[in-house]
Amino acid sequence: ERLLPSTTMTPSNFLSLLLLALFATFIHSQLQKSHHRRAHKNRLTPLLNVVVTRHGDRTPLTRFQSDKTVWNCSALPAELSQSPIQPTLAERSSSLRYAKYFTRSSLPGTCMQGQLTETGIRQHVELGSRYGRRIGQNVDCRNIKLETTDRPRTIQSMESFMTGFLGTQSQCTSPNLILKVATQETSVGDMHANFAACPVLPEMLVKFSDDQEWKDEHAKYADVFQRVLDAFELPPTTNVELWQIADVLVCRASRGIAPPPGMTEDDVEAINTIYIWEYEYTNRHKKYLQLSIGTFLDRMLEEMDATTRSNDTMVPFHLYSGHDTTLAPLLGTLGIELNMDTWPIYASNIHFQVLSDGNQRYIGVEYMEKPIRVKGCADVICTWDEFVQTVSPYLISFSDWQHECHVGRTRGLGAHLKDRAKK
Repeated sequence: ERLLPSTTMTPSNFLSLLLLALFATFIHSQLQKSHHRRAHKNRLTPLLNVVVTRHGDRTPLTRFQSDKTVWNCSALPAELSQSPIQPTLAERSSSLRYAKYFTRSSLPGTCMQGQLTETGIRQHVELGSRYGRRIGQNVDCRNIKLETTDRPRTIQSMESFMTGFLGTQSQCTSPNLILKVATQETSVGDMHANFAACPVLPEMLVKFSDDQEWKDEHAKYADVFQRVLDAFELPPTTNVELWQIADVLVCRASRGIAPPPGMTEDDVEAINTIYIWEYEYTNRHKKYLQLSIGTFLDRMLEEMDATTRSNDTMVPFHLYSGHDTTLAPLLGTLGIELNMDTWPIYASNIHFQVLSDGNQRYIGVEYMEKPIRVKGCADVICTWDEFVQTVSPYLISFSDWQHECHVGRTRGLGAHLKDRAKK
């Protein structure tokens, strides 16, 4: 009779122990790499911080006639001074201010279309405050660059961010501090995929919609699309685009408004899934990414390069306020696949930090305030040359962009948009 269990090593026991040993070795190596990364970064000196953000929570850009949802806003459009958050950036810098906003909207209620909500304002004030605390009080107040698209929601998001950011920077509290804000004419704006300025882009979308993979993926959602048409009382031949439907549903969800009758939460998720899939599909195409965001990325890198060649002990700060159509293609150039977890939601942000060890420059990239490894870089901290080499296929000068955007174009923009609407 055996009093103790057998200690005979069976093949299954041996395999289990081997896998356990390999797993422990892997965990140990990852911990060592993490330790080395932190130690290496701690030895690096910051030269520049660049943040690219999406605007905060807002109202829909589109209103379907059958949708009777009332959108009420307590703050005036693009007016921080009407919110409970004080002091505002404008109040810090000037006793006289002007604000851009639209005076007419098709939305029922007091909100304008695409208006930043109080939630959106708060998102950016808190975001700016977090960045201010993380970066520390070594920001060069004389070298703060601000740029935004010419939209009230992005302008106000930038103001909100800087309200929180400057609140952490005691050296930037001078009443004489004036921060200049750069913007672009919509007709030549390069911080997003500009269909009006680059007619080749909508033409490429029409071609993508003819690809078999595109058709097969959309066919999976045929029943969902039909429920959307029924819920919003849209005709089968509607010119409404997928982004408009997704936008309305996201705005409703952000305010806790249930899907319209005839649609479920699963339907809303399905619409978001296929909408994000379309972006990921276009991000696979180098030319589309290049024409969508290549000129912005090119000049941003040029400014980063020039700014970090000085030996100033104070660190400049650059902020770009844009859209999901800014961050989504930027993520594509960094090799980040778009899905439900990585899609640039309201107040999402990319942080580029240029560092130096005294001999060469490095760059670290964070998305949603967490480090990411750029495709083509060996680690989350990348040498400057490695980073530039990784994104160089997508860089394009403004003059080349203007040329490429009109090559072989023989039809008007409206015709191509109508072609896509019929798909």
